[in-house]
Amino acid sequence: FFFKQKTAYEIYQCDWSSDVCSSDLTSIAAEKTRADRAEQATRVVTERWQASLRTATALARLRTNLERGYPFEHEIEEASAAFAGNADAVARLQPLRQWAESGIATRADLRTTLETLGSDIARAALLEGAETFWQAIVARVRSLVIVRPTPDGDIPPPGTEEGDKPGAVVARGEARLRNDDVAGAIAELSALTGSAADVARAWVAAARARVTADQTIAALDDALHNSAPMAPRMSAPGQVPSPDRPGGGQVVPSDPAPDNDSSTGETP
Repeated sequence: FFFKQKTAYEIYQCDWSSDVCSSDLTSIAAEKTRADRAEQATRVVTERWQASLRTATALARLRTNLERGYPFEHEIEEASAAFAGNADAVARLQPLRQWAESGIATRADLRTTLETLGSDIARAALLEGAETFWQAIVARVRSLVIVRPTPDGDIPPPGTEEGDKPGAVVARGEARLRNDDVAGAIAELSALTGSAADVARAWVAAARARVTADQTIAALDDALHNSAPMAPRMSAPGQVPSPDRPGGGQVVPSDPAPDNDSSTGETP
């Protein structure tokens, strides 16, 4: 038996149809590698976005209950779980737990309470200042009608005889509250002493709880903003999304183009 080897000019076009150049195989493999990397990086970014969304939702629920003065036992647990990977954020939440069952007074509650409490504070200071029996009788009579400055009028400044009286101190605190300056109102009422301070103590504690809640929410907002992943961005060929790069993409080196045979012009 004889086998005749075909020469190049005897091979029909259909005989070459199944042949694939090695450079084509290399290019296909490189494209698949890039596609796999892009898919993996996109999956990581997507998972981080989903985690950020869950954290933002939990924080929004906690903020709503805090702003409305509602109890927030479930909400603080949800927020703690959402921030589980951030030890500083979880530590920020711990001081709020003491008020989770009762809720925290709103700014409107603090304003209303201080308006009502102002006369009681001034009355307590008036009665405390009576040193003799007759002074006590006069003080009790005068305490039936309390006249004190209001935040709408002229309030004596601190450091003066009239300005250091409890009525003026409360009026300055009320003025601070009207400007949503709870911390400033606390500073004003912290200057009270004796019986007046005793009457104001519960209000000051409630106001400090409100300040703690506001500061906690602000800190958690910053933590959420700083940890949120950037959206992937494909800005150039050969670039895949990467959650670890501010530009949103990771450059994947392309394989060098195969050299053409200069003598035949064909690709091996």
